[in-house]
Amino acid sequence: MSWRNSCPDSPIASKRSALSLSERIELFQEVLERGLDARVPVTGRSMTPFLRDGDVVTLRAVPFSSLRWGDIIFFRSADDRPVMHRIVRWRRRGGRTLVQTAGDAVGGLDPPVGEEGILAKVCSVERRRNALGGRKINMESSRWRAIGGFLSFVSLARAGFRVIAKKLGIRRRAAPDGA
Repeated sequence: MSWRNSCPDSPIASKRSALSLSERIELFQEVLERGLDARVPVTGRSMTPFLRDGDVVTLRAVPFSSLRWGDIIFFRSADDRPVMHRIVRWRRRGGRTLVQTAGDAVGGLDPPVGEEGILAKVCSVERRRNALGGRKINMESSRWRAIGGFLSFVSLARAGFRVIAKKLGIRRRAAPDGA
């Protein structure tokens, strides 16, 4: 997740650069709590190929009860870092409902996160194809909710296969030289 500004010379960007990561997250959370959407550029590769470096996502604070399997959420990790991953399953622990997430390109699962750690849900993705324009994906449409559910299943299955392979002592073979 990036905290870049599209106008790096703006006074807001210079003030924001002096803020710590924790302060930036709190400021971001205040904006969302006021009912405003936030557009944020994507950085990193944990959600490839679905989210790509340079895509712009629109985030919206939503009730915890409205989150569904396959949704991409923006949350605070256990070590207080901002993360954007897909919900792959729900867990009950000590009378609390938690969500477990995973990156589409990551083999393992993230530690479960509770309602208090979730900042927002990805509602749309803007992908720039070239200088002429791009594409906007409505993540709340039935088509993209189904695709999100499928990708969630794939992430969960991949994590399960990794656990089984580890217990059986199976390791991935290294790629041959030049491949």
